[in-house]
Amino acid sequence: MLIRLCQASVERVSLWRREGKRTEDMGWIRGLNGVESVELIKTTFNGSQNGDWLGQELAPLADILADAGLQGVAADLRAHLRRVR
Repeated sequence: MLIRLCQASVERVSLWRREGKRTEDMGWIRGLNGVESVELIKTTFNGSQNGDWLGQELAPLADILADAGLQGVAADLRAHLRRVR
C-alpha cells in the first residue's frame, strides 16, 4: 500500500506541474515542487526491511519527477535510494 501511496503522490505532483499550478504559500510549495513526495518515499524506504526490493520498486518514481521538470528532487531521491541500500 505504501508503494501505491508514494506513486500516487508523485503522479499528483506531475499532474500539478502539467497544469501549471503555482502558489505563494511557503507550506504548500513543498507539495507542488515534489519535496513532500520525496520525503514520503524516503521515509517508506528507510523503514523497509527489504531495501533492495523496495528500492527497485521506488526508483521509477524519480523518473516521473524528472519528466515533470523536477530534476533536482529526482536526483536527490535517486541518490538516497542508492546510498541507503
